Amino acid sequence: WWAGWYGGKGDARTLVYQHNPPTQTQTTATPHFIVYLDGIGKSSFQYSVQGARFLEKLAASLPSDRILIDSIMPYSVVNLPLTLNRPLARLWQWIEQTDNFEFLILLRNMFQVAVSVDSRYGPIYNRGAAQVIIKSLLDRGYRVGSGTPVTLIGYSGGGQVALGAIPYLKKVLAAPLEVISLAGVLSGNTEVVQLEHLYHLVGEKDRVARFIPYLFPQRWAITTWSNWNLAKSRGEISFISLGAVRHDASNGPLDDKAYFPDGNSHLDRTLAIIKEILTRVDGREPFPESIPPPSTHQTRIIGNYERYTQAKFNQIDNYPVKQSITPDYQPVGNWIGRLILPTIEERTKLKVFTLRFIMHQNTFNWQARNFKLERSIEFTSIRQSNQK
Repeated sequence: WWAGWYGGKGDARTLVYQHNPPTQTQTTATPHFIVYLDGIGKSSFQYSVQGARFLEKLAASLPSDRILIDSIMPYSVVNLPLTLNRPLARLWQWIEQTDNFEFLILLRNMFQVAVSVDSRYGPIYNRGAAQVIIKSLLDRGYRVGSGTPVTLIGYSGGGQVALGAIPYLKKVLAAPLEVISLAGVLSGNTEVVQLEHLYHLVGEKDRVARFIPYLFPQRWAITTWSNWNLAKSRGEISFISLGAVRHDASNGPLDDKAYFPDGNSHLDRTLAIIKEILTRVDGREPFPESIPPPSTHQTRIIGNYERYTQAKFNQIDNYPVKQSITPDYQPVGNWIGRLILPTIEERTKLKVFTLRFIMHQNTFNWQARNFKLERSIEFTSIRQSNQK
């Protein structure tokens, strides 16, 4: 709420946008917008060496119909860097140039992520972050209501900011949304169920991302009613391993100087996974959801429907195309059947009908009539000779 002290004078009470025509012309009729939200080490619009190289290679590897937006400050609801137009701007500029106090930037932005997680103040912060994202989309030519898909890539704390903004983005854009969490710090109290899909990329040596689930009960397996576990049960969350990768910096997912045994760098593998997600063919999921296999100690219960489908008379092989009548299968006699309905006048009064079967074979005469149209039908047979 204090962002209004030094922010712009725009009315932020509504999510109905009136914006100027876009300055950039879309090159295709079906674009795909990609929004990148950086980690908690971000203090200005300038990226770190690793982050800048990642965005440069990502933009170069994407097709022309993918529009990348990276000019967003995820930890400011007015998209204002720490080093500009703030009361403490000079202090943050000095900290940014001093290697020994960079942890203060991490600490400050970490508290912003904590605000996003909080159930009391989080909705206000997440709504402001959504406004920043929507404005950036509109400035790049996005048309609200067009159904153009949007993908959010959140690195570290940017993953939580992306998930927190989803309900407001979904309400305004009314378009398919998906999130790629790159070593994301994710809580379970987000509307992840409104996503088309969540791709959670985590390194095997990432202690931060692996410790986070223990802090949020919504991500515990016993909390089956949470949005997180509901999305998992629907198969809307894919957990993708980055290999022996740490959380950030050296040996992190954006490190282009750390290599795997196959010769690929950490950055190359991260780019390959993200590119495969962003350029996939509709209907083909490159990284299906990770659903744990059933326990080996659990006895599988076979239902009646499965037993019924396994019966021999329900198998197509039991009914060959070319059939012949065996000598044991012969008609027992000439018979005729007729359904006698009541007259129009009797239909409103009587709830019965007459069904008459007559079969003649030697001296046998079977006759049945007056079946009641109620819960049960009573069949009466009369054998004229040798009655038993």
